[in-house]
Amino acid sequence: NRGDPVKFVPVDETQKQIHLSSDVQIDSGFSAYCRDDGLWRLALDAYNRRLVVIASGAFNAPRSLFKIETTDGSLGAYRITTAEQEGSSYLTLFRDGLSGLVMLGLTDDPSKALLIVFAKYNEDVVATI
Repeated sequence: NRGDPVKFVPVDETQKQIHLSSDVQIDSGFSAYCRDDGLWRLALDAYNRRLVVIASGAFNAPRSLFKIETTDGSLGAYRITTAEQEGSSYLTLFRDGLSGLVMLGLTDDPSKALLIVFAKYNEDVVATI
């Protein structure tokens, strides 16, 4: 899957490039299908009883900070962690128990973390998810 482009916005406004382990916000852009603005944040999904990523955040909103981290063994692959929880919580894919759709959630198990590979897209660097 080549994925859709996403934009990483550093929280530190003086930062001109995205650095590993620095706080970023993620923007997947407006979606007419989902009717969301695209800014990622974590929200509690009552049905699945876990935190999930939703694209309905705002800059500097609670639970909207993430970090890009290297992986231990996969060359050229990265993981996205949440920047606002104790310990390491990694983004992962899971199947929604109600709709059956694949969603982004969190896991504490690094072996279940979603691996991200970056590719250039129209002069911007984006991640394939």
